[in-house]
Amino acid sequence: MSICTCMLLISYLLICRPRPRPFCLELLMDDSPASYIHMVQHLIEKCLIFHMNKEECMAALSKHANIKPVITSTVWNELEKENPEFFEAYSPRRGNEDDLTMSDAETGEELGKILSKG
Repeated sequence: MSICTCMLLISYLLICRPRPRPFCLELLMDDSPASYIHMVQHLIEKCLIFHMNKEECMAALSKHANIKPVITSTVWNELEKENPEFFEAYSPRRGNEDDLTMSDAETGEELGKILSKG
């Protein structure tokens, strides 16, 4: 899926099925699909720092940032296409670091800090 297709999908989801966003997200982005994709990409990168896999990232962003899992999944897939070497190296490394998995409370706390810095 190209970036243009991704932007069209996100535009459709934002217009046809709006969802309230926390105030801090309003400060991080304007209402353009490109800035929304950029914000989701930034949050995914933060999830990667916390050694989350795709499913954990989708759940965390859905719960703590009100980002629909389909959007997180789409942006994640595009990142994988653009950076295959990183994700190939990241997946096995992550598997050896299960002790670094954060609890739901820790995840929420860290994402709250990230979102409030915007």
